[in-house]
Amino acid sequence: MGELVIRPHTRLVTYATREVMPPSGVAVTVDDALNLFTIRNLVNPETVSVTTRLLLPDGRVQLQRETVAFAAGVGSGNASFLLAEGWLLSASVQFDVAGLARGFVFGLLSLRIGGPQGPVGLVLCSGYPSTSQPLSWPGGEVGDHLTGRGRTRVVVGTDPVAGVQISETVPVGLIWRLISWVATLVTSGVAGNRQGALLLDDGANVFHAAVQGGNITATQTITVSYAEGGQDAAEGLFVQGALPANCLLNPGFRIRTTVTGFDGGDNWSAPVMRVEEFMHP
Repeated sequence: MGELVIRPHTRLVTYATREVMPPSGVAVTVDDALNLFTIRNLVNPETVSVTTRLLLPDGRVQLQRETVAFAAGVGSGNASFLLAEGWLLSASVQFDVAGLARGFVFGLLSLRIGGPQGPVGLVLCSGYPSTSQPLSWPGGEVGDHLTGRGRTRVVVGTDPVAGVQISETVPVGLIWRLISWVATLVTSGVAGNRQGALLLDDGANVFHAAVQGGNITATQTITVSYAEGGQDAAEGLFVQGALPANCLLNPGFRIRTTVTGFDGGDNWSAPVMRVEEFMHP
């Protein structure tokens, strides 16, 4: 094997350093501000870092990093940061904690003209940041709170007492896409068929009724399920129905049961729902 020889290379390319166009079309002044608007639903308190790179008039590149702290729970708000005079080269929004998935916070990063209360001059990026996938500019995503994927999770509802129907309400500040719903119905010994349906309403007006695929008789323990792409069917101790595709439920919308022939001794279990969750502005 021959000997490795490293030969130095002479510089062939030169760059102009005076009276040239800046590498960014976004000029900022000392009166402008960076604004981060967020809508969030956090299990624990979290922080995000807002990082910018500015080309200053003297040619230096300044790195500016600001931290925004969020309390646990549902909320929204704005955080603003003043900038130095120069040209904005890049900006990003990223969670500081490891392993935080997409969907807990919707963020919109914008440049405001004349200060934090000024008009929006430019929307830089928006979406759902995570630990592994920050929001970034240039070249990043710009969308609303329903753009792309939300947070998929399982929600266990309230277990009603015997003789009471199931009713779940979408929480304030959230939008749910209902993917599937499952609960168990234990019927009493009182004779008669039970024919059920899952109702979706806006808090008052029913806009969809998903009927289960078969009758349920007395003294039974039946698993009832509804799902996107499902079919009305009954087999043994299972009955199922279909949900509408891409069904988005706003805050205050309800997911509830109704059963014809429902007896006071009939008892629903707590429903288990798989939802895709988005923030509601």
